[in-house]
Amino acid sequence: TFVTATTTTAATTPTISKDEITLAKALIEIKTSRPKAKGIVMQDPSETPTPTPIVSSQQPSKVQDKGKGIMVEPKMP
Repeated sequence: TFVTATTTTAATTPTISKDEITLAKALIEIKTSRPKAKGIVMQDPSETPTPTPIVSSQQPSKVQDKGKGIMVEPKMP
């Protein structure tokens, strides 16, 4: 008696939709068109403006009268 064993393997092909192909093409296009960053650019601290304090001579003079007094008209002779 002879026993024969046969095994069949089904080829599994992935099912890819048109949307997935379109998305993959778009991603490849974006990746190839965008320039890559070439490291970190450090800014020189001397280029940054430093705030200057206001000197008392530069400050506007403060008004002493706040305008809360009662206005009295002078009497005309």
